[in-house]
Amino acid sequence: MQNEHFSIADLGSGFQKLLGDGVFKFKNLHDDQNWKLPEPKSLWAAGADLRAYGNHVVPAGCTVAVPTGLSVEMPTRFLAIEFTPRSGLALHEQITVGNAPGLIDPDYRGELMVILKNSSTADFQVRHGDRIAQMQIRLNLMQLCSMQFVDSLSETERGEGGLGSSGVK
Repeated sequence: MQNEHFSIADLGSGFQKLLGDGVFKFKNLHDDQNWKLPEPKSLWAAGADLRAYGNHVVPAGCTVAVPTGLSVEMPTRFLAIEFTPRSGLALHEQITVGNAPGLIDPDYRGELMVILKNSSTADFQVRHGDRIAQMQIRLNLMQLCSMQFVDSLSETERGEGGLGSSGVK
């Protein structure tokens, strides 16, 4: 689903350099003529559904890597893909993405696998074609950054407070 009234060119030249032509190229690894591309389910959806390739069982309390039958080439090195849980699976079945967000680097060309974690007390059946995760596109600015050791860091009001130090109210 694509908005017919908006294009990457509308964002300006800076974004064009980051996004390239915006085309994510997917390879159908099993030449399955009925297989679908990841697809957003509404015009303004922030994610596109990924489907399981084949039938799988995620045993209660376990984690399983579920194949999607797809590999991908991203339009530029400045984009990456994240996998996040589907809210309905998380709420109703206690199925989530085990390493959420799962990160796919722009130079990876292997099969896209979704790590599903079953936090329930019952085995979860994944059937061929089930929508198992959301695929989101994010900026990847790692190549533009550098890292270095320093002797000290700047002071902030928060300081070293972490792990719930700001409370819940």
